[in-house]
Amino acid sequence: MSHRTNVFVVGTLSLALAACGSSKDPSKSNFSKAIQSFLDTQKGLCAAVPARQMPFILANEDLLRQQERKRADALTDAGLLNRSDTETKPVFGNGMQPAGKYDLTEKGKKFLVANAADTVASQDAFCTGKYTMVDVDNFTEPSDMMGVKLSEVNFRYKVQGAEDWANSEAMRASYRNFAEQTGDIKGRATLVLTNDGWMHERLFKR
Repeated sequence: MSHRTNVFVVGTLSLALAACGSSKDPSKSNFSKAIQSFLDTQKGLCAAVPARQMPFILANEDLLRQQERKRADALTDAGLLNRSDTETKPVFGNGMQPAGKYDLTEKGKKFLVANAADTVASQDAFCTGKYTMVDVDNFTEPSDMMGVKLSEVNFRYKVQGAEDWANSEAMRASYRNFAEQTGDIKGRATLVLTNDGWMHERLFKR
């Protein structure tokens, strides 16, 4: 092999290695993979069931539970719940008052995920779609903090493959996340450098 050919081969190999980079490099590509790995652990776009068990009853005139009733009716319009007329005891006073009884439909059973709601009570939720990375907008230079190297990353992602019921006017009016999570969604993540590369902080275990 001539000297010129040898230089060419070495140069080409160097460029290839440089293009591949390391999984530990602070790059948009590595950060996108790390964030996508975290997004893959999420349930997608979820609507919390406005009760802790099925079936549940909501009084028609209960002013304290207007939001729950609005959400239950939106889920009913979406075909996930079935509503039937019934009566229930009022919080104050005697007698009975008109109410709605809500139960799962066959369609609803397909999308119900146990404890999937992002709430204090972590009640069940109807979930659909998948979160997918769009792009990393920018990130901070990695810095040491409490024995680990961190980088703050601003990124965009979107919901893919959501069912039609997630796009209804009632769902968007009743669930803020359904109204906000259309098109590109802005996100922010803290990534941790590990021996295997970058990892989302919520997946990192000391």
